[in-house]
Amino acid sequence: MDRAHLGGRVHLGGERTGRMNELEKGIAALEAGQREEARRLLARAVRAEPGNAAAWLWLSRCLDDEGRRQECLERASRLDSESRIPNHTSHPNYRRLALAALVVAVIALACVLAPRIGWPVSQAQPAGGILLEASGIIQVEEVSIASEWGGLIADIPLGEGDAVVAGDVIVQLDTATLDVQIEAARAAVVLAEAGLAQAQAGARPGQIAIAEAQLAQAQAGRLAATQAVSDTLALVENPQDVRLQIAVAQAQAEAAQHHVARAMALKDGIEIAKNKFEEVQAEWDGRDRIKVLVSSGSVDDLKDALPEEYRDLLPDDPPDGVYSYGDMELHIHGDTYDLYMWVSANIPFELHLTPNSWWQAWVGVNAALAEQEGIEASLAHLYARRAHPQSLEAQADEAMAYLAQAEAQIAAAQAQLDGLQAGATKEQIAALQARVGQANAALDSLLAQRSMLTIASPIDGIVVNVAAHPGEVAPAGAVLLTVADLADLELTLYMPETQIGQVHLGQRVQVKVDSFPDRVFEGQVIHIADLAEFRPRNVATREERANLVFAVTVLLPNDDGALKPGMPADAVFGE
Repeated sequence: MDRAHLGGRVHLGGERTGRMNELEKGIAALEAGQREEARRLLARAVRAEPGNAAAWLWLSRCLDDEGRRQECLERASRLDSESRIPNHTSHPNYRRLALAALVVAVIALACVLAPRIGWPVSQAQPAGGILLEASGIIQVEEVSIASEWGGLIADIPLGEGDAVVAGDVIVQLDTATLDVQIEAARAAVVLAEAGLAQAQAGARPGQIAIAEAQLAQAQAGRLAATQAVSDTLALVENPQDVRLQIAVAQAQAEAAQHHVARAMALKDGIEIAKNKFEEVQAEWDGRDRIKVLVSSGSVDDLKDALPEEYRDLLPDDPPDGVYSYGDMELHIHGDTYDLYMWVSANIPFELHLTPNSWWQAWVGVNAALAEQEGIEASLAHLYARRAHPQSLEAQADEAMAYLAQAEAQIAAAQAQLDGLQAGATKEQIAALQARVGQANAALDSLLAQRSMLTIASPIDGIVVNVAAHPGEVAPAGAVLLTVADLADLELTLYMPETQIGQVHLGQRVQVKVDSFPDRVFEGQVIHIADLAEFRPRNVATREERANLVFAVTVLLPNDDGALKPGMPADAVFGE
């Protein structure tokens, strides 16, 4: 029996082929030197027709075990004790003719000798009180192991004949490519979760300050664009005022330049204070007290530098070292001294506002620059109009477009600021949560796919065939190895229609094999076919109905492993 195991799923399958077809294929495989393939094909031929002496003979030539080979030869001899089975010849036509003649002769001889030599089909007699007898071939449950995913085979830790327990890893495909994809998927999950957390936490003060600065800059640009539109329209209506407007614009440009310089100077000054504040803050690092140098100089002037309450405590000729007097700390080194005082490390509140003041100064610089750019643009327009008076109307249209652009920039800056101040909406949070779920689902899919590259045995048993090796590329669905469950074997018997009524489920069966002539194996009927096999289309007479057979399956426990698949066996049904 055959089952295909794909990625942890078991599917029953297989197709029945003709006996002669399997026999011919087996002989051809044996000639080609494919002994394992020939053994499998000839074993199928024997199972399909246990009475085929030629199949038993050719099967014996494929077996390495001397005992099993001898069993096959004895069975072939029993089936055809009077005729000589012809040797295979290399000529194709001769082989086919000889094989066909052999089959006809064996079938005819079997019909004559069957009642005498224990033919391996049903031997039961329907008379009351007589035990039913039948013969058949012991079969084994085989599971073909395959992978749902193709890939490079990294390891097959077992070989033919090794025992395996359900759940043991028997094939490992390469996971290097998937491992890279999994790491990328994990990074995508982290990125999505970070985006969600940022949206849920809201905007930081620094982001809001930048957005406010961008809005102020856009508003300054709109002011300049509005002025340019007004000036251009005025020039269109009164071109004689161009020179006067140029003079005014030049003065405004100089004033704007001074405004930019003043704003830059203010920003630089506040930046120095901010940097100093950050240095002091880093230096103090949260300490409550700091040491400040009060005075330094010659040791001879030391008593005058000390407070009166500590002067008498100082020795007349103090050696080098460090002396503590209350909040005072005295360092003497040679003829000089350094006097320090420990004071409370309190940073004024105003200094904590320095970073914010620096941001505001930057806003002032950007506003001054925008104003300067607007005035310079207006001045450039005036120069162009003076050089080309006929282009005033076109310049007016251009100024209107620039104003519209400035309005759009203000709207965008205002929307950005409003969004940062209001935080993410419920819909945005939901979209980010969905993105996190999507990233996790992609990661789970890759992890599940990776787990499928590790193939475990679905049953306890023995590895009977290894069809692949490490380093090969396994196609998806290709059989990599086969595991057989030798603990429980099955014996299939074929009972005539006239005797099938004496067989029932659970019935005890005593089984004997040629390898152990003095031993009886106990079995039990576990299945009776509902339909007869090889039934003709028209069955009218009683004699024709007697030719119908039903398949009966007997379960044979094989705890000690004495029974082997392919062994011929004789069975006697109990009460």
